[in-house]
Amino acid sequence: MTKQGKIAGAPVVFAKSGVGVAVRAGAPEPDISSADALKTSLLQAKTITYSAGASGVYIASMLQKLGIYDQVKAKAVAVKPSEPVGEV
Repeated sequence: MTKQGKIAGAPVVFAKSGVGVAVRAGAPEPDISSADALKTSLLQAKTITYSAGASGVYIASMLQKLGIYDQVKAKAVAVKPSEPVGEV
């Protein structure tokens, strides 16, 4: 809205939202300690599942920023709204 001239001033963070990682029971925990480690873990994952909500939008953009979206899109699944990601 600032770019559109509808509001003025510096941006202010008014909320934060976390994103979690889950793995199947018994599976090794992925290394997500850095961007490079996360990228490697995502490339090695058999599947990547994320919500269709705001966190899913973030995940899709993160995959693009990491430069691996095209490499992982075939194994990535955005679940339907209100469908638990863990069940997929």
